[in-house]
Amino acid sequence: MEEKLQTSTVEEPSSIATLPSLTQTGDKNTQVAHADNIIINNYIQAGVLSGGNPDIALRLALPKAADRDPLQVDIPLVNTEYYNLIVIGGQKITDDRIHLEYDRTIRYYIDDDIKAEYAELNEEKIAKLMMFPSVFASETIFTRKCNPSPSQKAYFGFVTGVSKFGTKKYLITFTRLIAFPHTLLIKNHRELAIGTNYKGEFEMHDTHWAVKRVNLIKELKLARIDVISALNAAQQSKGGKQDV
Repeated sequence: MEEKLQTSTVEEPSSIATLPSLTQTGDKNTQVAHADNIIINNYIQAGVLSGGNPDIALRLALPKAADRDPLQVDIPLVNTEYYNLIVIGGQKITDDRIHLEYDRTIRYYIDDDIKAEYAELNEEKIAKLMMFPSVFASETIFTRKCNPSPSQKAYFGFVTGVSKFGTKKYLITFTRLIAFPHTLLIKNHRELAIGTNYKGEFEMHDTHWAVKRVNLIKELKLARIDVISALNAAQQSKGGKQDV
């Protein structure tokens, strides 16, 4: 049923250095060890989050599932200039895998140049998408008073694979690193470039995958969501998924 598009690097789990203990060279050879300095020119540098591996920026350990053993996915660079927004209705975000129709995948709620670049997904394009931080959320749930539910959660994490599923859908796998209130996406919709379609329908009410030209890590940090600690915790966990 599946046609594999992207093959991730898979290795035996290994211990990975924690981010705060790492030191990198700043301007004028100044030694810095603060989390805020890991992002340079929109990229998290290779080696910073992977225990010094010069070819890898981020190593994600994925938990054991019913149909596979624990895996590790290596991301060569983390590009913070963009982020993936995946909104799902009728499926469980907590399953860490969803099916999405082709015509809902990077087709709308996006800039025209991004749409053109990802009109056709291949291994190269999928590898780029896996470099972007991501938000995974269910469509907005409303209370009886028609307000967004304060208990609904959204998640920060990364896409870990994309495969064709049948003739009309993709199977998208991902890992969630930290939960945060879904209402933050509504409150901060301008900062996160979350908007409406040509019918005036709000994006968080519509199942789709969009790519936004926004530094998600920066915006979530400004909203007091500790994504840097979540990234660091992902490196320490051999089991992979955090308690989200």
